[in-house]
Amino acid sequence: MMFDEIVRIVERLKKVKWANFKDRRGDPGRDIVLWAGRRFGGMTLKEVGEKVDGMDYSAVAVSVARLAARSINDRELRALMNRVSSQCQMSRCVPT
Repeated sequence: MMFDEIVRIVERLKKVKWANFKDRRGDPGRDIVLWAGRRFGGMTLKEVGEKVDGMDYSAVAVSVARLAARSINDRELRALMNRVSSQCQMSRCVPT
């Protein structure tokens, strides 16, 4: 349930449905969901990967690391990540 809530937050902020961006090359939406699942959902790499069509845990780790690296120089991406972070904290997506 926690993962679904994170997906809904990202969908709402991007104004695009998960099915339309989860496999779209170059779209950071999927990686933001992976990142938020780890950070706010308290999920392991394996758990997050299983929620995203059985993605391997090492691929999840690489995606999250690349997202973090890209966010250093990409102001829009960083702003979206900050909005997701705020929404997750307000929605209590924080691990218990």
